[in-house]
Amino acid sequence: MHDEGAFYDPDTLEPGELEVLQAYCDEHGLTCLTVWQFREDVLLNYGYDKGGTIVGFNLPFDISRIAIRHGVARLALRGGFSFKVSENRERP
Repeated sequence: MHDEGAFYDPDTLEPGELEVLQAYCDEHGLTCLTVWQFREDVLLNYGYDKGGTIVGFNLPFDISRIAIRHGVARLALRGGFSFKVSENRERP
């Protein structure tokens, strides 16, 4: 499967910005999703549930924009950081 698109956080858009984004996506054949839809339906569904490969140019930065929370890493990863991307305990 191959799909291209954009996602947005509806809580951060100014009036009219969603219409601009949707028009751009429509013009370029892109899927337009909320960040929640992308996180659940794409990232976690394909990347975690189905074991797909996640490729990113700067994945820690990218995931930080998708995460619902962040925290300090523990144990062997001490000094690092972790991101929570789902409230579902069966997912990471």
